[in-house]
Amino acid sequence: MHNYLVVSAIGNDQIGIVEKLANLAAKYNCNIIDSRIAVLGGECTAIFMVGGEWNAITQMETAIPTLAQSLNLTSVAKRTNHISAQPELLPYSVRVIALDVPGVSAKISGFFSGNEINIEEFYSHSYKAPITEAPMVKIRLLLSIHTSCHIAELKERFSLFCEENNLDATLSPIHY
Repeated sequence: MHNYLVVSAIGNDQIGIVEKLANLAAKYNCNIIDSRIAVLGGECTAIFMVGGEWNAITQMETAIPTLAQSLNLTSVAKRTNHISAQPELLPYSVRVIALDVPGVSAKISGFFSGNEINIEEFYSHSYKAPITEAPMVKIRLLLSIHTSCHIAELKERFSLFCEENNLDATLSPIHY
């Protein structure tokens, strides 16, 4: 398996979308390597990477628009390379709880990009606080931090950043 395809699809949520996308991969003897599927509002959003022999990937790439049309989805498919583990990168997790105000996600992502840290995953969920009903947001990030980064200094800068922006947050290594 040396060929990879990333597929993104979005459309009205309906029962069976995940099954049909998985069946399409299986039909062409492709393996789903990685995926993220969620319902946001009334829309199903799916992004996944499949791997397979070049002819299987080509067949799947050709079949995706037909399946997407039958499910009333908008889709994009793009060939990619599988990136293997990089031992010079350390996996870290960030968890933030904050008042949900415009720009909070931009500030948090800007802190890490400003420190030349790659965000591998970004998850956020807005909700109302149980007692006060204040608008809140829960944010989770997965980061890849280069081994040359001084972690104690990064944690200190992040702590100051959180204090300045009224964020309750943790930055910790991921233990597998």
